[in-house]
Amino acid sequence: MIPPAVIELVTRLIYPTCLLLLKIFYDCTPPLLPPPPPPPLPSTLDLLNNRADLDFKHSYNDAYVDGNLNDDPYFGVNISSKFYDIPSLSLAKLGPVFLSINIQSLMSKHEQLVTEIHEMLQNGIQIDAICIQETWDIRCPELVNIPGFKPLLFKKRRDMRGGGVGIYIREELNGHILENLSPFETKIFESVTIQLTYPATGKSILLTSAYRSNGVLRNVTQAQQFERFFNKFGELTAQLQQKNKESYIFIDANINLLDLAPENTSNYMNTLLANGFLQGVFKASRMQNRSKSLIDHILFNTFNGNIYTGTLISDTSDHFFTFIGTGSAPENSQRHK
Repeated sequence: MIPPAVIELVTRLIYPTCLLLLKIFYDCTPPLLPPPPPPPLPSTLDLLNNRADLDFKHSYNDAYVDGNLNDDPYFGVNISSKFYDIPSLSLAKLGPVFLSINIQSLMSKHEQLVTEIHEMLQNGIQIDAICIQETWDIRCPELVNIPGFKPLLFKKRRDMRGGGVGIYIREELNGHILENLSPFETKIFESVTIQLTYPATGKSILLTSAYRSNGVLRNVTQAQQFERFFNKFGELTAQLQQKNKESYIFIDANINLLDLAPENTSNYMNTLLANGFLQGVFKASRMQNRSKSLIDHILFNTFNGNIYTGTLISDTSDHFFTFIGTGSAPENSQRHK
């Protein structure tokens, strides 16, 4: 048994030494830092923008671009096309835009459309024109006015329900329908073209709102419908190009550009390219459950510098808004040949 005196002596000698060693250890050890926060999760828009299956250029590059040939009509054209919501579009500060949407009954969706346009304007998004497809019947045009815009310029079906196209323009601008550039054959190719003029500069451009129905037409096969559509569509794009003016076509073609393999899809692309137009919306314009498609297109024949387009997420209709920045083609720009 250890004598108590020995225990007391050892304690007096060792305890201070242990305290000194502990002090030295803690003084030399860096303080423990909290772990770094995890990286932020990507937003829904980021996830959508990164999906190749929702992007037109992915399918276009696979079908059209040949690395051995330098014949891509998009070569040298800088197009930025993304998914947006209203806050992100406001932050992007892209300048004035032309909007387009398949509304599927303007009368029934009018209040919601006005609310969404108001929200865009309140967020500093300047809208020079709004192109509408599938207006359906408009018996009282004064009931579908939008504050800040002139009354709707439109054409509608006379002999059956559905369809119809129209364009709103900002109050400060001028516009009128060009009947000779507004072919309208029910369920084949429905369009209205206006000349839009900016009074401050005198600059004028051509805007077309167009719709191709995929509905059944009595006594007409689908092949015959497509043939008549391509005839009308080809004539219009050629006539617009001959006007030697900056032109935009906002069309729900019911042709899905996320899949370029079908013959009618390639015929559509070949027709617009041959007549000097490019298709500027790259992201899907309609998504329902697991279904996705890009059937709402913006065609343009004038470009210079950076071109900004996009798909604006919205629940106004089962189609999203599409848009293009009006500043993408200034007066000294070159038309696509």
